[in-house]
Amino acid sequence: MSGRHIVLFGTLIVVFFCQLNAAPQDRPASAQRESELIFSAKPIKPVYLKGDTIEFNFALRNASKDEQIVARSLQLTLNVGLKISDSQGKDVGWCGRIADQAIPLKSRYMTLSPGESVRAKLAISCVNKDDPTRAWGYALDAVGKYIVHAAYRLPQPSGYFEELFPNARVVRGPVSAEPVTIELR
Repeated sequence: MSGRHIVLFGTLIVVFFCQLNAAPQDRPASAQRESELIFSAKPIKPVYLKGDTIEFNFALRNASKDEQIVARSLQLTLNVGLKISDSQGKDVGWCGRIADQAIPLKSRYMTLSPGESVRAKLAISCVNKDDPTRAWGYALDAVGKYIVHAAYRLPQPSGYFEELFPNARVVRGPVSAEPVTIELR
């Protein structure tokens, strides 16, 4: 290798490591804004018995210094999305129907002050299995461990919120919670 190639190779290495060590302020604005909301998903208990309704506590907290526009209530499939997989990595399917998207009204959103939270206790496992017209939830019916990944996201495009709340901060998401493991016995 010639001296010129060594210098070029060394320059490329330096540029590569500079990119790896980029400061957090170099992140896109959308990534910075998403960190202004903190979303959590915690099971009511770590172990459930087969046939139990599996419930989680969900919370969305404003960790910024500014007011944020968020959903007034947390609702599964509307603004709380889940990806659930078993111990082999296979995704758990949905049972029953999926509710229609709610009509987007300004009253379905609220201003969340710094430090405030929106909370909900929601069943995530399939309920009303015997009636397909009323059944909904995830088909968590096999014994084993499951990993639950939850994320908060507003379903409407950004332009919708800009028209309704022209001077407010809105984080559409997704804002992901830490994954949690539950067990079904």
